[in-house]
Formats: sequence, C-alpha cells, structure tokens
Amino acid sequence: MTDGPPPADVPPGPVRVFNRSDRVWVYGYVRMAPLVLLFGGIALLLILNQQLRRLPDEVAIAVLFVCLVGPFVLDRLPPLNPVNFVWLSDAIRVVRLAGRPRDYPPERVVRIELAPRKGEEYDDRQPSRGGMDVTIRFKRAWKASLLASPDDARELADWARRHGKPVVELHP
Repeated sequence: MTDGPPPADVPPGPVRVFNRSDRVWVYGYVRMAPLVLLFGGIALLLILNQQLRRLPDEVAIAVLFVCLVGPFVLDRLPPLNPVNFVWLSDAIRVVRLAGRPRDYPPERVVRIELAPRKGEEYDDRQPSRGGMDVTIRFKRAWKASLLASPDDARELADWARRHGKPVVELHP
C-alpha cells in the first residue's frame, strides 16, 4: 500500500533563493545616487549661476540635462539595483531591491552559471559552507547575479534541468 508517488516524482513547490551577499545592504545607500544627482545637481547649477552671475547657455543646458535625465538612467542600471531574491516556480521571478518583480518564463532563460565563491563573502547562516556565485542569463533582459548557498544553487540547477536549460559550472 502506497500513499502516493515516490519523493523523486513529486513536483517541487516554489522555492525562494536569497542573495546572501553581505554587500547588498550597501545598495540601500547607493540607491540614493539618482536622488542626490537630481537635487544636488540643480542646487549646484543654482549656486554656480549665482556665483558666476550668468552661466553660458551651453553649460547650463548640459548640466540641467544631466540633472534631469541622469537620475532616470542611474535608477534603471542593474549594478545599482542588485537582486534581493529569486523565486523559482513555473517561471523565475527576479526581485531586485527597488522596482517591481519581473517574471521570466523558462523560454526566456538562456542558461544558469555557477561558480564556487572563495573569499570574504559567505552564507551568513552557515559561514563554513561558502557560497556560489549564480548568474542567470535571460533573452532580451539584464542578467540576474547573486550569491547563493550551495543548497540554493543546487535548487536553481535542478530547476534549470527540469526545464531543459543548460547549467554551466565555472571554475575560478
């Protein structure tokens, strides 16, 4: 008498993979760069205009353009907005520190790259186990990079294999 399929045949439920990098908290402050550029740049423009009595029009237009457009460009750069966690289910949901979560169906995933991490960063829950640098490459989208525990990296690799996506193991 069996109570159901063997454990290997049971489809896995959703899994959340957190970015365990100890550098992620710094980005809370770095995320203020667009705001500082906007207000600081406009204040600098006003101060320069006051001190020099009149800025040349070309300089004033260029500085104003950088102050108004620069924050929008900076706000959308992935290096200033790292991955907070990845949610694995039928699709991959990438949740960054700022902005809304993005869902990527398996068809958009190109490959998953795993590289063992040696050095200053580690799994904060179990420091002796080290970590894996994980990069998920997508079609027509920014890559998602995070530091995962070995168990979480294995979950990502299992998800990729179930969906027929290559898993590349890089060696430092």
